Amino acid sequence: MEKILMSLVWMVIVVSVNMSSGGAAAAIESCAPEAVAVSCEKKMLSSEVAPLPFLNFGVVKYNEDYQIYRSAYLNAYRMEALQEHLQQQKLKPPKTIIYLHKMGYHLWQPRGRFARDEMRLQDDFQYKYYHHKGEALDTYISGKNPLQGDGSNYEKFKNILKIILDKENQPVLFHCMGGMHRTGMVAMALRYLEGGAWVDNTIDAKAGSSSLLEALGIASLNRAQYEYYSHNPRKFRSKNLQFIEEASKRSDFKILQQKHAASLQKADCYPSTSP
Repeated sequence: MEKILMSLVWMVIVVSVNMSSGGAAAAIESCAPEAVAVSCEKKMLSSEVAPLPFLNFGVVKYNEDYQIYRSAYLNAYRMEALQEHLQQQKLKPPKTIIYLHKMGYHLWQPRGRFARDEMRLQDDFQYKYYHHKGEALDTYISGKNPLQGDGSNYEKFKNILKIILDKENQPVLFHCMGGMHRTGMVAMALRYLEGGAWVDNTIDAKAGSSSLLEALGIASLNRAQYEYYSHNPRKFRSKNLQFIEEASKRSDFKILQQKHAASLQKADCYPSTSP
């Protein structure tokens, strides 16, 4: 039943995206960071990667150092759909999956026991799964501002970034439930670590024709923030933007940036080792 419903939803969303998001996509593409020359088989343009809307899927980075994806929750059917999509796009399947929420372990919870599905499928699809109930690391983070509270949430956030940026873990996929808030904050953090046009270039909020942004008094967004908005146009949380602005000014964040910015700034491409 879910497979039929998801297929119908996918068809509706694809039509909607193609009709309404052309201007927003063009706005993002128009201020893309200048590519750094790398040795690869073919330069990748974001427009070449087909969308998978019902999974809120996106390619964050795909170069010779990092292959990083984002999505909404996965279960058995969604995992198969993801793997098929990656194969069609000639992209590597994830070697590491990081789940950022704490739902999905019981039938009575929204969307059922999808997190248990992801645990169970590790051997079938050959990936390591980091999650809330995992032995290695509790990966549940606040969906609003991980800096609030006793600091433990931000420590988990930093550890998640370190897992994502470990080259031995590539390709990596991270997700929460809808692929919007927690996933959006992690993606913004990666963009801020990369720096350049992601942070320096601004986009007029009117490009998205969003009454929500107007209601929040937001006139413009930098490119990283606009990408957050594009994956999350209806449930935009200004607290998520506040978090990344505060976190990016911290000394520990700047240390991560010094270590990883050069690799993140390499051009997205299909490496010679792609399947």
